[in-house]
Amino acid sequence: MRAQSSIEFLFCTGLAMAVMVIAMLFYYQAQSEAAVLGEYVESQRICHEIAMQISAIVSAGSGTQAALHRPQALAGQNYTVLVAPENHSVVVEFGRQTASCMLATTNVSNGTHSSFYISQDTLIRNEDGGVVVG
Repeated sequence: MRAQSSIEFLFCTGLAMAVMVIAMLFYYQAQSEAAVLGEYVESQRICHEIAMQISAIVSAGSGTQAALHRPQALAGQNYTVLVAPENHSVVVEFGRQTASCMLATTNVSNGTHSSFYISQDTLIRNEDGGVVVG
């Protein structure tokens, strides 16, 4: 009789452990999906913020200038910002995600190239209807 209850106890313990392992696998998968989704949302936010700053200078008119600040919420984290005016877009790569958003104009440059990266805080200015970054 005693041996029978020990086997039942071991079986129930093993079953409980198996259920716990399966639950942990589901939890881990959900956490990794949430992290990827968080990176995507953050890359979209950065993209729209930078496109909005450039578009505000475009709509403000010639002679307007302002500081273009890379978002400080991600200080210390690595992300890249590519401005591609020929495609009317800003592209942000953050983590494993890439986001793209539209610009209000194609007349954006850094003074030398039409497509360029923004790697630090800089000045943007509207010169005769065109936006110069840097």
